Amino acid sequence: MVRLTTEVVVRHASTKGNKLRSEDSTAGFLKRMTHLNLPEKGIDEIGNDLSMCSNLYVIYLYDNHISTIENLDFAVHLTHLYLQNNSIDRLQGLSNCMGIEKLYLSNNCIIVIEGLHTLVNLRELCVDCQRLPPGEKVIFEPRTLLNISRTLEVLNVASNNLDTVRELRCMTSMKQLNISNNKLNAMKEIADTIGPMNYLHKLDAMGNPITQKAKYRDRIITMNDKIRILDGREIPESLKSFLRSWKSAKDKQKKVAH
Repeated sequence: MVRLTTEVVVRHASTKGNKLRSEDSTAGFLKRMTHLNLPEKGIDEIGNDLSMCSNLYVIYLYDNHISTIENLDFAVHLTHLYLQNNSIDRLQGLSNCMGIEKLYLSNNCIIVIEGLHTLVNLRELCVDCQRLPPGEKVIFEPRTLLNISRTLEVLNVASNNLDTVRELRCMTSMKQLNISNNKLNAMKEIADTIGPMNYLHKLDAMGNPITQKAKYRDRIITMNDKIRILDGREIPESLKSFLRSWKSAKDKQKKVAH
């Protein structure tokens, strides 16, 4: 077992411009640090004695064995937190880290996306590829989604057994959305979800049943013509123009029919 303590930080930390100098005291070194870089160190617990690291902006703790996000209340300046490839099963312990802009939690064991409602500066959230119990899927807590919807621009929820994304309708600031390799099958629901996303320019939905439907790409493009890249392929402006004209003519026909 390896507990993340100030002793471990001093012994292992290797961050740009923050190496321990001969004239440094331990306290001075820890206070001066802005980046904590400790991936692949076998860490399974974040200790409660890190308050001297009060000027951290970036924490790299990916590829460890951490099961609980805890003892980060001191990190009020934190903007980037990398916790992918750990064993975290619950989103908690981040309520005081209100400056976080990018949060990476891929390949953990999280079922409920919650506890992020105070992260009012969050711009990028990666919670893809959660290691879920058989039959489970990732679910979204409404208050968290509503509060981060004002700022969140990049969301990755790929490979989470999702059969619906209707909860994401409020995410109108979205620029990049990855919902690939899930179980999404309802085109109308996708339309209702991505239609209001006026800034969305990149969508990845590969690996879902919807991609097997007739004219899948054309239908997605008509749902939201702001999208420039779909499933890794650029959409030619000529195709967008053609589909706009086709949709307009079709809508006129419907009005005449009624």
